[in-house]
This record gives sequence, structure tokens and C-alpha cells, in this order.
Amino acid sequence: MSMAGVDAPTPREIVAKESTPRSFFDRGATLRFTDLARGSSFGGRLSELAGRSVLLAAESQLTSALALIELDGVSRRIVILPPDADPAHFPAIISIAGIDAAVVDKGTPAHAAFDRLARVVCSPAIEPLADDPPPRIHTEWVMTTSGTTGVPKMVIHDLATLT
Repeated sequence: MSMAGVDAPTPREIVAKESTPRSFFDRGATLRFTDLARGSSFGGRLSELAGRSVLLAAESQLTSALALIELDGVSRRIVILPPDADPAHFPAIISIAGIDAAVVDKGTPAHAAFDRLARVVCSPAIEPLADDPPPRIHTEWVMTTSGTTGVPKMVIHDLATLT
């Protein structure tokens, strides 16, 4: 791990500094960057994800974006599960990646593989931060391959290598 990855600003820090009014939007909601800078999409449960290996399994692109902004610098690892991932592969992905928490949204189908994980719902309803954000840590971003030949392989990045 390079120090550049630890020293680089997190997405939350970037949106907090945004001076031009900008927004995220989808068919059901519009959110200003500044709303997320002062609040959370996790309903006061962000601290439960601190230091954890998190599976992001949201159906909505908006809630996925909100979760990624909040989790970078908070969670140890984020495994991004595409909405069309084969549910038969969930147990293997969870095991291989050492997942201990799942971030879902209201559209995420229930799956038995999520039952043993701490589960936190992400929502476009931004609530004020209940506490100070957890101490900042280096976050691994893990992208999965298509899985066309079996269990998807996982490729580790950090925010710097993705951007």
C-alpha cells in the first residue's frame, strides 16, 4: 500500500469541499453533494461498517454511489457486486473476500448468503450524521469479473488506481 492511497482525499472529503451546487439524481431522487457531506445514507449506522469487509449489493445506481462515497476511508474492503451477479456465487465471494457486512438497498433481493452478515440499508434519504465519522483508514476496492467461467475473480484496487 502506498502512502498516496492513504493521503488522497476520500470521496466524502471531495464532495464536502464542492462549492458549485451539484447533484446526484436518478428517477426517484435528487441529492445535492452538500447533503451527503453533512449526512449519511446509512440511517445512522455508518460506524457499524468501520473497519469491516463490506459487500455492496445494492440494486440502485444512486444508492451504490452514495454507499461508495461513504465507505471509502471507513471500511477496510468494499467488494462491489453488480446487480446481475449470479446468486449461486454469493457464498464463495463472501468467503474468499472475508466479508462480514453487507450494504443493501430496498431493491436488493433477499438471499440466504446475507443472513450471517451484519446488514445495513443504504437509502437516498440522507440523515444528519449521528456521530463524527470513524477514523480514516485505507480502503481496498474490489471489483469482480463477469464470472462466465465460474466464481468471479476479484481484482483489488484503491480509489487512486480506479481514478
